[in-house]
Amino acid sequence: MTWRDRLLPGSFRGVPFSVTESSTTFGRRNKLHEYPGRDVPWSEDLGRKAGAWSIECITIGDDYDTARNALIAACNATGPGTLVHPYLGTLSATCGEATVTDSTAEGGLARFTIPFTESGVDVTPAPTPDTQGQAIASAATLQSQSVVSATNDIQVGDQAAFVTTEASSVLGQAQAALTTALRAVQAPAALLASVEPQIAAIETTAVALLNAPANLVSQIYGAIAGIASIAPYADDALAQCEALLGFGANLPAVAPITPDRIAQGGNQVAIVQLVQCAAAASAVTVVSQIDFTSYDDAVGIRDPLSDSLDALALAIADGGDDDLADAVDQMRLAMIADVTARGGSLARLYAYTPATTEPALVIAQRLYGDATRADEIVARNAIAHPGFVPGGLVLEVLSDD
Repeated sequence: MTWRDRLLPGSFRGVPFSVTESSTTFGRRNKLHEYPGRDVPWSEDLGRKAGAWSIECITIGDDYDTARNALIAACNATGPGTLVHPYLGTLSATCGEATVTDSTAEGGLARFTIPFTESGVDVTPAPTPDTQGQAIASAATLQSQSVVSATNDIQVGDQAAFVTTEASSVLGQAQAALTTALRAVQAPAALLASVEPQIAAIETTAVALLNAPANLVSQIYGAIAGIASIAPYADDALAQCEALLGFGANLPAVAPITPDRIAQGGNQVAIVQLVQCAAAASAVTVVSQIDFTSYDDAVGIRDPLSDSLDALALAIADGGDDDLADAVDQMRLAMIADVTARGGSLARLYAYTPATTEPALVIAQRLYGDATRADEIVARNAIAHPGFVPGGLVLEVLSDD
């Protein structure tokens, strides 16, 4: 078989043509860097050049004009098409600026010059939302709305003295709750000491903070965020946030029997909601920074926190602050979207019970064909000694798919 036998009938988008001549552009894309004071340049290879083919072809015969028009239409069509190159085979190509020449002297013949370029494939990655950033942003939005709500709801100016005293007392109880949460964190003394002054200032500067609600919001949010930030483990931080979400549950309601009592009750509700919202925002921020290892871990954190945030939003809405309730609910939805996006494709947990006492290495090799995953089994199940995993002990292990 000779080269003539290997020639293919040329066509573009199924429209045939006869090739008289073709040329191909190929090679590498190189960027030459030449530096001041240096004799040796550097040629940076940026990859293969896109293939380009210039084809000289004709349509000929009694119906040449019909074939000519069909080829023009094929070249004018949108997007890439299939080019059967007589010498190079089937290619995916786009047509550039082509020319066609008709001649009376050459009746029944149209000459084309058509440039084609390699169309390739679109490898641009599909954009994915930054769910972690959106969750953190929703927590910041809640803090901003807390400023608005506190400014509207905390009233101590032009009120009876006891109204300010009672509001200060509620802040004192908030300070005590934050101190309890701080002491429950298993962190070094130096870290604990770094947060203590911010918590203590809530009570010592209570009156000044009540008269400047924006500062009060900043103080409460900052103190709770500080507690969460020094916790060595996410579970520890979330436990303290969850405890603070329950702040105020034991405070007796204030009977709205006089204008001053109405103001007192409004202040109490506003301060309680402020602490709860700050705890919720810190919880969502903590969750956004967790690197989940399994789907079950992600769901185990997502669902209880979602329930707590939903209850908080409903309670705030029942109190009449729809904007603050909506900010809490939007944060809840952002948290759900984030955890679902990052944890939804992770491996599931299942239970495995070794029949006899054996090393974690053996179990890892049996389950995964990879003994190096023994540390994962030991850590997840708090095994006292990796060489002796007790027989009959139900283990939590990750599925291998």
